[in-house]
Amino acid sequence: MPHRVARLTSCRLRACLRRHQRAIAVQMTIAEGNAMNLRYNGFVVFEGDDWAPADIADFGLLLDFYIGDAGSVKGGDAFTVLVCSPKWYARERGMAVTSGRNVIFMPQFDRQALDDFLRANCSAENGNSVEATMLKIDGLGEWEYRYRS
Repeated sequence: MPHRVARLTSCRLRACLRRHQRAIAVQMTIAEGNAMNLRYNGFVVFEGDDWAPADIADFGLLLDFYIGDAGSVKGGDAFTVLVCSPKWYARERGMAVTSGRNVIFMPQFDRQALDDFLRANCSAENGNSVEATMLKIDGLGEWEYRYRS
């Protein structure tokens, strides 16, 4: 059993190290002023890939969408967003003054329309650096590395 715990801990340490190395590489790219070619790399619904609401006109869900290097097929920096119908939002959060930041409203749940919307909005953003671009997209979904900016 101790060997298994040590191996699991070792795997976690390697994963943590890879994340930090990637963050350092991105920071170095930003500091050097080199522009990376970024692209939208899809989204993941927390409830599962085949999730669909019981009522397509009354729903709310959290998901992550990803922006990464154009050379990568999947993954990248995660942006978390609430996707919901206006009806759901009014019922769940409409009793108080709130902001629409990091919320996408859809009259009906449509996975392809959501993917098209995210792709179009992420592709339209570009800044003077990777960080500037990510901060612009942060208005659409909460960037996992916003705390560094």
